Amino acid sequence: MLFFLFESFRIEINSKLFYMGIFKKYKNISYQNFVGIKIIIAYINGMKQKLFVITVFFFINQFVLGQALQLFGGRNHDVYLGCLNCNKFDKNSIWNSFGNYGSTFGQNSIWNEFGNFGSNFSANSPWNSYSTTPPVVVDDNGNFYGYFTVNAFQNNRADFGLALTIYKYHDNIKKDVSGWYDEIFSR
Repeated sequence: MLFFLFESFRIEINSKLFYMGIFKKYKNISYQNFVGIKIIIAYINGMKQKLFVITVFFFINQFVLGQALQLFGGRNHDVYLGCLNCNKFDKNSIWNSFGNYGSTFGQNSIWNEFGNFGSNFSANSPWNSYSTTPPVVVDDNGNFYGYFTVNAFQNNRADFGLALTIYKYHDNIKKDVSGWYDEIFSR
């Protein structure tokens, strides 16, 4: 437990109370990324009277990786390739090995090594080191996060932690997509 002094309040952040049903409301946000909401127990002026206050701190995931990050591929980036950071049970997640975008057999899956978006040789694939039209990463508001590609020389390459991890281990991830989701997001 952490203690802070703030405007004559002693505020205790109790991470064990964090979950308390609030998290259930936000099904598209993983627990690891959803660090913004904390339950605060405040003791006012030594009265030992506990006030439960739900305070929303900065949503790190809102500003960094918290919004759902979407992949779009093709020459005009008009082909939806799935959600990069959605949980493995989301039907649009690249981590759902039973879904269209997480299956190694899906036509628009980056894990399908025989498909247009998962082959090491396709110009539209993130796994082609010389790709000329790799997928793009955007959030739900259309903000551009970079090109999703192992091509280290690509201008505006997506270089946030999740992308770099996927680039590094993509050959292994293809073999066990859901298992790697657990490995990556449980850190």
